[in-house]
Amino acid sequence: ENFKPGTLEGWGLGWEQLHALNPRLIMLRISGYGQTGPYRDKPGFGVLGESMGGLRYLSGEPGRVPVRVGISLGDTLAALHGVIGVLTALHHRTAHGGEGQFIDVALYESVFNVMESLLPEYDAFGAVR
Repeated sequence: ENFKPGTLEGWGLGWEQLHALNPRLIMLRISGYGQTGPYRDKPGFGVLGESMGGLRYLSGEPGRVPVRVGISLGDTLAALHGVIGVLTALHHRTAHGGEGQFIDVALYESVFNVMESLLPEYDAFGAVR
């Protein structure tokens, strides 16, 4: 599912309703900022996820505006994080039986996850790339 949070609930197709119909369901929801939190209602696109996650800050040249990295990396990273979540949930359901799971992936978190050592560099040395 790739709508703004609350869209499926408005149609009567949210996690609670679908899970009640099929307890083994594994549901992946990808949005700009996740299903909860202060930005959940804001629209989210790859470009925003790349910006909020820090990737756009790293691209380009000093003193100029950030540039696109050339591909939809934010969307791709979110999709890959979603696949990891779904495969893990499938394994868990198969190995341990029982119910499915709800997976919440935010574009910006997926991008931030691959920013490698930016946070420790800043925390330890105050360095900003």
